Amino acid sequence: MENKKIKIVSIVAIVALALTLVTATFAYFQAQTGEGSQTDIKINANTVDTFTFETGDAISLNIDQDNFASGKGNQKGTTFAKAMLTANNKTNTATEHYNLFLNISDNSFGYTQSTNNPEILLTIKDSSNNEITSITGLEYKTVTDGSGATLKGFDITNKTGLITILNNREITTTSSKMDQWNITATFINYNADQSKNAGKVFSAQVLISKDSFENYTPNTINTLSATKNGSSLTVNLNVEQGSNEIDKYYYGIKEKSTLAYNNNTSKVKRLANTNSISSINYIESTSNSYTFTNIDNTKNYEISAYVVDKKKIKSNTYEYNYYSDAYVYPVINKVETTSTSNSITATVTATKGTNNITKYYYSIDGGNTFVEYNSNVYTFSNVDDGLYRIMVKVMDSNNKYSNIYVKNGVIKETLTLSLSNYTFEWNQITGATKYQVYSDNKLLTTTSNTKIEIYDRYYNPGTYNISIVALNDKNNILMKSNLVNYTLTKTEFPLTTGISEFNTPEYPTEWLDGGVVYSNAWYISNPGTTSLEYFLSEEIDGSKYYINYFNLMTYMKENNIKYEQASGVNMNNNALAISEHINYDVNFCENNNTCTYRKLANLNTTIVEPVASFKYISSSKKIELRGNGGNTYLAIQFVEVGKTPSDWKIFGGYLMCLSENTEVYVYDEEKKKYRKKKIGDLTYDDEVLCWNFDKGEFTKAKPIWLMKKMKTTKYNLLKFSDGSALETIDQHRIFNVEKGMFTYPMTDDTPIGTTTFNSKGEYVKLISKEVIEKPIDYYNANIGYHINMFANGILTSCRLNNMYPIKDMKFIYNNQRNNGFDLSDYDEKLVNGLRLKEQNMTEEEIRKYVDDREIIRKIC
Repeated sequence: MENKKIKIVSIVAIVALALTLVTATFAYFQAQTGEGSQTDIKINANTVDTFTFETGDAISLNIDQDNFASGKGNQKGTTFAKAMLTANNKTNTATEHYNLFLNISDNSFGYTQSTNNPEILLTIKDSSNNEITSITGLEYKTVTDGSGATLKGFDITNKTGLITILNNREITTTSSKMDQWNITATFINYNADQSKNAGKVFSAQVLISKDSFENYTPNTINTLSATKNGSSLTVNLNVEQGSNEIDKYYYGIKEKSTLAYNNNTSKVKRLANTNSISSINYIESTSNSYTFTNIDNTKNYEISAYVVDKKKIKSNTYEYNYYSDAYVYPVINKVETTSTSNSITATVTATKGTNNITKYYYSIDGGNTFVEYNSNVYTFSNVDDGLYRIMVKVMDSNNKYSNIYVKNGVIKETLTLSLSNYTFEWNQITGATKYQVYSDNKLLTTTSNTKIEIYDRYYNPGTYNISIVALNDKNNILMKSNLVNYTLTKTEFPLTTGISEFNTPEYPTEWLDGGVVYSNAWYISNPGTTSLEYFLSEEIDGSKYYINYFNLMTYMKENNIKYEQASGVNMNNNALAISEHINYDVNFCENNNTCTYRKLANLNTTIVEPVASFKYISSSKKIELRGNGGNTYLAIQFVEVGKTPSDWKIFGGYLMCLSENTEVYVYDEEKKKYRKKKIGDLTYDDEVLCWNFDKGEFTKAKPIWLMKKMKTTKYNLLKFSDGSALETIDQHRIFNVEKGMFTYPMTDDTPIGTTTFNSKGEYVKLISKEVIEKPIDYYNANIGYHINMFANGILTSCRLNNMYPIKDMKFIYNNQRNNGFDLSDYDEKLVNGLRLKEQNMTEEEIRKYVDDREIIRKIC
C-alpha cells in the first residue's frame, strides 16, 4: 500500500516578550512585568522541514531603594529569542528566513544627564557572544556608569515604535540548527540625580517571526473615556487602527494611592499602599468597552488599557485619571498632524467642561516634556526625520487638565531624491499616492512608484534639473524634493565593418523637423529569403542597446511623401508588429515624446510583414531585418541605456541582384559586335543583349533602371551544364523553361535539373546551387521594354517579365494586355520601358515596385 503523506500546515509563530518598567526614580523604582510566552511546535514528519521559534521569560527589572541606591550598580534584565530549524530526512537540507524585531510600545523616559548618557541600553548577542552593533534607527553608544565601568549598547532611552533588528535572516542546515539571540536591557546607574524619570513608563516586545513588518503601523489608543453609573465605571477606548486588526483588549484599574483590580467574582481587591513592588492584573476582553464594578463613589481611580493585534503586537498603554467629584473636565476629541521638510504641526479639537480652555500642552517626546501654548495649533520646528509620538493635553481656567490624547507613529519626513547611475529613487512619503517628476520645472511624468528611469524621455543631450513632488489622493501637494542635476550624453552609433556609406546620396542632409539630421545614409544587405541581416561587430554588446526604427519607404509611400520633400516627417501612428503581434506606436522621439524602444536581446519576435522589425540573436551577433522582399529601407537609431538616442541613420538593401563579377553583353557600334562588360560599369547609353519574347529572337535594348553598388557578406553560386556560373544576391530570377516563366533559383520553384536558356541560344541545365559566405559588392539593372538580359550568358530577369505565359521562348497572347491603370504621374519612358500597362498586377503592386526602385536608384 502506498504510504500516506501527512499534509503539514506551516505554522508561523510570533513570540512576544514584554519588557515593562514603571515608576522610576533615583531613590526608588517600581517595575511592572508581563508574562513571557513560549512556542513549542512539535511535528512528526520526515518529508517536511520543521521551523519553530521560542523565547525566554519576560525581563523583570525590580529596581528599588536598596538595589539602585548610590554605589549599587546597574540593573539588568535578560531574555532570549530562538529560531530552530530541522531539515527533513528526505533531502537532508533546509533553508529558511526569519526576522527579529523590537516593538517599543510605551516609553516616556528621557535623558537626565545628556543625550550622550542614555538611561537604557539594549544589547543583542548570539550564542557565541557576537554582538550586533548596527541597527537602523538606533545609535550604538559607549558610556561610563557611576562606578567607572564602560558599557556599550543601543540607546533606547526615548525610542518608540517597531525597530527591525534582523531582516530576512537566513538559517540553513543539513540536520538541525538553532539561532539564539540573547537580549539584555540595562538601566544605568550614573550615581547622579536621575529623578527626572520618576513615574515614567517603558514597555517593549521582542518579536521573532517569518513575517515581515515592513511599513507596519501600530494600533494606537488615542484617548479613553469613562462613565460612572452607581458603583460601576464603564470605560470606552478610542483606537486608531493600525496595520493589523485588533485581537484583544486589556483593562486595568487602580485606586489613586492604592491598587485595585477586577477579580473573577467581579469584586475589587484593594492592596495597602506600601513601598513594595506592585502590579496591575489586566482583564482580557474582545471589546473596546469594559465595565468595572464595586467602585467606591468617594475614590479617584487611575485606569490603564492596551490592545494586542492579530500579530500579537502590543499597542501603547493608555492611562486615564477618573475623579469622583462632579466637576466636568475638558476633553480632547481629536489631534491631527501634518509634516513638512523640517517640522510637524499638531491641530487640536477639544471640548470645554465646566470652565473654558485656557492652555494647550504639546509633547513630541512621548510625554517626557510638554510645551505650554495658548493656541490649538502648534508647530514643532527643526525636527529631524523619524517616528514620533505626539501627546497633547489641555487645561481650563480652573487649572484642571483634560485627558491626554496620544498620536502615535507620526512621521516627519523629507522627500529625498537621489540618482544612482541612470535611475532616480526617492523615499515613500506617508499619505502619498503618486509622485510628479519635474525637469527644469516642467512636468515630465507622473508615477506611483518610488523609482524611475527618464533618459528615454529626452532627445537632446545636456544637463537637466530633476525634482519630485509628492501628492495625495486628492492631488494635494504633500512635499517637494531636493533638486538633482542630471547630465545626459548622446549614444554613439555602433558602426561595424559590414556597413558601407552610400557614395552619392541624392536626398537632403537635413530631414525631418526639430533640427534632427540624418547625418549620412548607410546601408547593408545580406542574402536570405526576403531578409536583410545586420551583423554586429564582436565589440558591440547588443544587449545593452535599445533601438528605435521605422520603415522609411513604407512611411513615405503611405503619407505620399517624396524623398525630395521629406522635411516634416513625423513617425507617430506608424504601427510596428512586435512580439506576439502586439502593436506599438513608433514616435519620432523629439520634443520629449516617448520613443518605442525595444532592447535588442528581447526582440526574438514574430514579424508581421510587410512591416520590418528586428531580431537580435546574441550567439551570432546578428539582427535580422525582415521586409516584404525586393528592397527595404529603415531609419535606425541606437539608444544606450542611460543616454539620449544616437543620430538617425538609414539602412537598406535591394535583395534581387547580381554580384560585381557578373558580365553582360553590350553592343559595340564601332566594331559591330557584342563585347562583355561588368554589370557595375553599365551606363544608360549601353545597348545590352536581351531576348525579345514578343518575336522569339535575340535583340538589344538600353537600361531603363540601374542600381549603384551595394555590399553584402554572402551570395549564391549557381552552376550550369554549359560550364557557366552565376552569382546572385538572395534571389535574382532566371528563365525556367519547364514553368514558362522566370523563377527564383534558391527556391523549390527552381530545383536542380531546371532547364534554362543561354546567350548561344542553347537550353542548359542547372546542376548545382550553394551559398558562399564571403563579402561582395553587387548591382542590378532593368533593361528597357524587354526587361531581361543575359548575365554570364544565362537569361535573367525580374517579375515584370512574367506578364504573359511563355512557351517556345515566346509570349502566349492574342492581343497585348492593357490594364487601364492611370499611371500618368510616372515618366512615360518608365511606364513604356517597364511595360507597366501590360502587367498582370494590381495598381498598388505596380506602384510599390516602381516606387521602391526609384528611391533606391535616386538615393544610391
